[in-house]
Order: sequence, then C-alpha cells, then structure tokens
Amino acid sequence: MSKFWASNPDESSSSNDDDESSSSSWSTSSNGDHSNIVQSSLDAFKDDTILESTDTDDFEGIGLSCDFQEKSSFLDNAAADDEYDNLHRVWERIKPEQVFMEPIRESYHLESTRIVCISDTHSQHRECPFLPPGDVLIHAGDFTKSGEPGTVLDLAQYFDSHQNKNFSQGVICIAGNHDITFHEEYYCRSDSRRVGKQKAKREEISNQETSSKEVLRKHCNYLEDSTYFLNTTSDSRIEVFGSPWTPSFYNWAFNLDRGPPIQTMWSKIPTSTDILITHGPPLGRRDKGSSGHHVGCFDLLQQVQERIVPRLHIFGHVHSGYGTSYDGHTLYVNASMLDESDEAIHKCIVIDVPHDQNQPAQIVDPECTVNDFAPWILQQQGEVETYSRLKEHCTKYSTIAAMRPEVKLPEGNELLQESAYHDICNGLHIHRDPAALQELRIALSQIYAESFNRAS
Repeated sequence: MSKFWASNPDESSSSNDDDESSSSSWSTSSNGDHSNIVQSSLDAFKDDTILESTDTDDFEGIGLSCDFQEKSSFLDNAAADDEYDNLHRVWERIKPEQVFMEPIRESYHLESTRIVCISDTHSQHRECPFLPPGDVLIHAGDFTKSGEPGTVLDLAQYFDSHQNKNFSQGVICIAGNHDITFHEEYYCRSDSRRVGKQKAKREEISNQETSSKEVLRKHCNYLEDSTYFLNTTSDSRIEVFGSPWTPSFYNWAFNLDRGPPIQTMWSKIPTSTDILITHGPPLGRRDKGSSGHHVGCFDLLQQVQERIVPRLHIFGHVHSGYGTSYDGHTLYVNASMLDESDEAIHKCIVIDVPHDQNQPAQIVDPECTVNDFAPWILQQQGEVETYSRLKEHCTKYSTIAAMRPEVKLPEGNELLQESAYHDICNGLHIHRDPAALQELRIALSQIYAESFNRAS
C-alpha cells in the first residue's frame, strides 16, 4: 500500500466499536509507514511539558513496556473499573496515531489460501454444523466452557467431519482461557469449583491435561506458542503462529500480567509470521467489552504493529468485539461465534490470503442464494430433519403472510445479517420455543455457508 488513512480523532460513533466504524470523513496520514507509531506516540508523553504526574498514574497498573514505566504490576481484579479506565486513557492517547481503513474485500482474482475463521464456540460448535468451504479452518480458542474432556472429544470429531469435506489443508486450533485442561500449571492449582471436580492427585490432573491435548492433536494442528506452515501453489509458504495467552483476567488459564510478563511472551513471535492467531485482541482492535470498555492488550498491539506486522491477525475472547478492523498492513479478525448472551448467532469470517506476500489479506463476502426464508425451510428434506419445529412455525407464518402481505421475514442478503436471527424470532414468534431457536441458528448457519462460491 502506498497510501494510508487515519481516522479523525474528533469523530465519534454510537456503535459498539466506534474506533473501527466506517465513516465518510477521513484524513490522509502524513506518513505511509506504520512502524513505531505506538512507541512514538508514547515517547511524546515522556516530555515533562506534556506528561504531568497525574498522567503518569494513568499508566501505573497497566504495566506498559515503556522506559518511564518502572512499575509493571497489574491492578487487582477488585479494581477492575480503574483498570478499564486506565486502558481507556491509554487508548485515547495513542488513538490519533492509529490507522483505520476499510478492509479490502475480494475484488480481483489472485492465487490465495482461503481461511475460515471461528473462535469462542464454548461447547456450542454443533450449533454451527455448516461451514463455508475453504483451504483451512482456524479456531482461535475457548472451544470449551471450562476444559471438559467430552467437549474436546466431540470437537475433534467435529473437526474431522469438516476437514474431510471442506478443508484440504485441515484445521488449526489454539486454546483460550476457558480451556483450562490444556494449561497444566493452572489446572493443578485451580479452584475445584471452577473446574467442576474435586481436587485430584497431580499425576491425574497432568494426565487429563495431556490426554485432552493429545486427543485434539490427532484431529487438528494444535498450536501453543508454535508455528505451522500452509502450502501454496507457489514456491512460498504461509507461516502461521498461534498463542493462547491473554492479559490476566479473573484468574483463568493462560493468563499473564500486562507489561514485561506478557511482553516477553509476545516477543517470541517470529517476524516472518503471515497469520497470527492469539486468543485475545490487541488494544483498540475489536476489543470493546459489553460495558463499552477497551480490554485488549497494549503490548500485543505494539508487537503486532511495530515488529511482527502480520497480514492477518485472528482472535476472539471478547464476544462483543466480533468483526474486522484494518490498519493498512494487518487485517484484524475477531471471530467470536457467541454473542454477549452466549448465543451462537455470529457467523464465521472468511478471508483470502494471497500467495503473493506483497498483497494484503482480503475479506470474502457471501452472496445469499435464498430469497424467501419460510418456503426454503419448508422445502428442506432428507438429512435436515432438525428443522421440524421451524417447519411448523413457517407453515403458520405462510398462512398469516398470505392474508397480511405486510408481515415479512428477512430475505436475500438480509438473511446473512446478524439481525436476521432476532427478526425471524419476532416474525415467527418463537422466543419461547428453545427447539425452534436452536433450529433457526442451524438454518442460518446453513444459508450462510451455502452463500460462498468457492470458485471465486
């Protein structure tokens, strides 16, 4: 890219992620080089004429890896509100130097590897039985509620069913903070109430952690601070690095304090990485919690933008941050499948990574092939017997719609929008029918998956 765009720092939006919302008002950045923009912004704060003592306090407890920051201990969980306030202040200071561009959508044909991104299924992967075809499926962690071995085994079978059908280069997966049986050190010392068991002998716990990992490794490429290479049609390969760590949060697995502890972990990520998978987001990139606070990792943002500069960064962890962001170099993807209410209504995100390493990652948009939802449901036969409850409701709806044409359900590409789930719930009056709601999530998953043309 020869030109970059910086968001107007004076603009605001009421959207969940105002820093990343599209806007018609943009200002051209004076410098096309993205490197060191975070550090240069923070360096400016070291000037005594700019940084007063009260300002320095904003960074204490955050553990930023800056020269003027000697204290790197993170705030205790009991002071979570102060923690979020400090992160917000840090973000407001570096935000003017951040670059926000519209992500590139697939508009021209290049030799590429298609990535289907998911995360944070929390034992609900069976509610997403249909996935778009691609070359590789990537899961960015939190595939369990609290590390349940039964869920791990079922997920392994789920991966098998898809990679045998849709993904020629298989599945790549990392753990998240909820996948506690994958973090032996944490699992051995964790509270029995969280792990749903009585304390067992260390050897038994270690075997549980080992067996869960080994089960998954037999069915996917499990990464834990490690690298995997994807083959391409050219001489080059696509380098993928995965890491499960997140900043300390209510004492879950794979937690490290902000500042030097987690910075040391991020510093191990190779600069040759094309696709970076972490469980949590960097600060300011699809990282707003349901409370509206930024909760991402500053040290990760710094490493991604100044040193690693991957073409694609996939994560989850913050369900309400679902979506994409682009800084002119790196496409950030929060692929959380569950929303803030822990319902599996988010869709997987499909990305093409060109084999030409000078070309950026591109979002692939679906094109819906279903015009009318109710007739489509009623026409489903054979293996899709799971729609029996929806068929009953759609039959009633069709009768009402014949008499009242103004009563309409989403149609066409509207069925691909997140709002389609709630609009259909309202239109069919199925709020109190759990079986129908589950079938609806599966049906929308099928419609979405069938809306991608792999030949494109």
